[in-house]
Amino acid sequence: MVDIARQAIIESGVKLTEGPYCYFALPNYESPAEIQIMHDLGAATVGASTLPEQIACYMTGMRRVIISSATSPSAGMSSEQIDGEEVLIGGQKCVSNFAKVIPILISKLDDTFFVK
Repeated sequence: MVDIARQAIIESGVKLTEGPYCYFALPNYESPAEIQIMHDLGAATVGASTLPEQIACYMTGMRRVIISSATSPSAGMSSEQIDGEEVLIGGQKCVSNFAKVIPILISKLDDTFFVK
């Protein structure tokens, strides 16, 4: 399923970055030191979503692939202050990318990907 998702993203023209995701629980923004440690340990991105959803899907036995969007630079990776408003604006920008990817991805799935 990862290969199918990768192909859909490439076909859509959306930038694809792959790698380990490091989860931090809300409601905190990570500190620059925490971000640096996670990157030093190999994390491609750090965030506060995706993992709870992944666990819930896993527990139901669902086949799944995770597509996440980074809505803002991590602390210390930009000169700008990170706040909730910046994250919301970044999220709105990601909507158009997901709108390109999802129809292509769904069109590639056959009956074997759905629970019967």
